[in-house]
Amino acid sequence: MMMNKQAAILIVGNEILSGRTRDKNAYFLACALKEIGVLVKRIVVIPDVIGQIATEVNTLRHAFDYVIVCGGIGPTPDDVTRPAVALAFGVPCEPHPEAVRILHDYYKERVSARRLVMAELPRAAALIPNPNTGAPGFAVENVFVLPGIPELVESMFAHVAAQLAHAPFVELEFPVALAESEFADVMDAAVARFPAVEIGSYPSCSAGQWCCVLVVKGADAAQVQAAKAWLHAAITARAEAMREGH
Repeated sequence: MMMNKQAAILIVGNEILSGRTRDKNAYFLACALKEIGVLVKRIVVIPDVIGQIATEVNTLRHAFDYVIVCGGIGPTPDDVTRPAVALAFGVPCEPHPEAVRILHDYYKERVSARRLVMAELPRAAALIPNPNTGAPGFAVENVFVLPGIPELVESMFAHVAAQLAHAPFVELEFPVALAESEFADVMDAAVARFPAVEIGSYPSCSAGQWCCVLVVKGADAAQVQAAKAWLHAAITARAEAMREGH
């Protein structure tokens, strides 16, 4: 059976760290990657600093199958992700002929030296098409770099997804009418019984009422189904016993 690939998401932007902008990209990417069976194992947010970006890219690209980077590829002085990724790979950041052509075609007589900065990419980068504004994203080995604007990330991700090897992934859930402390030992038993399945409990509060949702997920559909059935039966039995005062 093909194992699920693992990914990290790297969000670049002082505006995220300062609270000026609420990040939407990590949430979208985590959901979109899960849908194709690529599991996000780390999300990192860092400032617009070339050295920090390069260091983080190198750390993540060696630790995970894929790294998705968002932010910092525009034409302004704080857009430093392009040279940072070049630094991480030890290659120059230089005009990419196809990216230059794309920007000329898109802007026509409005093309400028500042806009052409967006065509300066790490040597040997592959382009990620941008159907909205022309300025492409890019990929180097297992690192995929997208803009920071959520609408652009969402429109460009389909091209990235097509490049990623992935395996099926199944996620099931059900509500639990007990407090977590009342069924945590049942979860312990399930984890031991189904080691290939990931099991999580997620409490929430609405109108003063607490409830929990148990989520069971994994690459093996049969194991996920079996774990859910076993947990549901065991927790139902626990709830009935508590109601009867046992």
